[in-house]
Amino acid sequence: MEELWDQIRRAIHRHKGRFWGSVIGLVVALLILRFGFWRALFICFCLLVGYFVGSLVEREELPELLRRLWPR
Repeated sequence: MEELWDQIRRAIHRHKGRFWGSVIGLVVALLILRFGFWRALFICFCLLVGYFVGSLVEREELPELLRRLWPR
């Protein structure tokens, strides 16, 4: 059984783009089915904004951005 999981991990590693694209497509499809197109679009927009803010925090650029937007 462990060998099977190793093969799956290697396949995912070899095809990262396809794997994550499929996962994102599945999540978006489920959101649309559950909430409708416009609500799902809003959820995806909020997710992208959160991702952008999180990437700024990781690169420690958020405090600099805030200082430029609201100088003292």
